[in-house]
Amino acid sequence: MTIAEIHGKLSPDRPYGCHERMEDLLTSDVFGTMRYLGGSDGFFDWLRTAEAPSVPQVRTVPPEVIPQSGVRAVHFVFWPTLPNGREPDVALLLELEDAITFLVLVEAKYLAGTSDYEAAAASDDALTGNQIADQVRALSKLSPDDIGRLFGIDDPSPLRYRLHLFVTTDQYLPLPVYRESQKHLAAPWPVSAYWLSWTSLAHHLESHRHQPDPGRAAMIEDVLALLRRKGLVPFSGFRHSAWRRAGVIPAFWEDMWWSLQALGVRADARFWTGG
Repeated sequence: MTIAEIHGKLSPDRPYGCHERMEDLLTSDVFGTMRYLGGSDGFFDWLRTAEAPSVPQVRTVPPEVIPQSGVRAVHFVFWPTLPNGREPDVALLLELEDAITFLVLVEAKYLAGTSDYEAAAASDDALTGNQIADQVRALSKLSPDDIGRLFGIDDPSPLRYRLHLFVTTDQYLPLPVYRESQKHLAAPWPVSAYWLSWTSLAHHLESHRHQPDPGRAAMIEDVLALLRRKGLVPFSGFRHSAWRRAGVIPAFWEDMWWSLQALGVRADARFWTGG
């Protein structure tokens, strides 16, 4: 994938450490493939499993407004610069067939934590120093002209919803991050917020590995190989055949299944199905 390099994320003079470069590469490879495939082949299924953090002040999208299908178009911008100077990893503009349009800012983390710093007392338009809070505040204030410039669209469709999506390697929803962000935001949050784990992506891509289109299948296989290499594919269990020996009475290892699934997935609010 070349998106990270195109955007200067691999330049030797970038003031980034090793962790941030690896984070940019992972974002580039996964969301770049999602862009090339139009969001299908398991990627939208993955987004639909995003969770709303169980913080009372965080808004969620009502369940009836985001269907399981019906995305007419999706536009991508990588590492956009927001009016307040913050730079999320990806901006997505999703247009549904019923004229509902979503703007989603994605902040993706791999090995590094959030880019927070101590800031002076902030006015409504100033940076707070908290990365999530700053992105949420900027997202809530983007005008139609801002959105048009961001995506290179002359006349963007009216925006119905604004969502912030935080992607991490955690297997539990990282509530401390949201609680810290809450200190810098008025209640309720001005936009809806959701969290997603990198470790849940492979499950949604697996069934698309052996599709008729060899090019699409190869792209999916490459992403799966990348996730395995980075340790982002949860252990799926021992198979009976790996332990069974003829004439041996069934034992603990032969009859028990083990699974380390992406934890924290609850029956609460989801990115696509609401609260």
